[in-house]
Amino acid sequence: MQRMEVIYVCPLSREDGARAKESAEELYLSGDGAVNCIDVWTCPEREGDIVILLYQDQEPGMQDLSTEGVRIADFFSRYGWVSHTRWSRV
Repeated sequence: MQRMEVIYVCPLSREDGARAKESAEELYLSGDGAVNCIDVWTCPEREGDIVILLYQDQEPGMQDLSTEGVRIADFFSRYGWVSHTRWSRV
């Protein structure tokens, strides 16, 4: 089974949005338990908003957010409001 974490970043200002986008373009994950894939998306209608998607093969009983996801959400909170949720494929 695969799970996905969604980190939604809503910057407080245009400048914060530009800095958040620059930081998102540099994301790189590695190490034990690292996610299998990372995607970064922007929306033209929501200028500055960023969605970071983290994909990982889910082990049975795995219910917590990943260490990488928590670290990324914490980092991006300096730019504005951040939502971090975990999703499972049905």
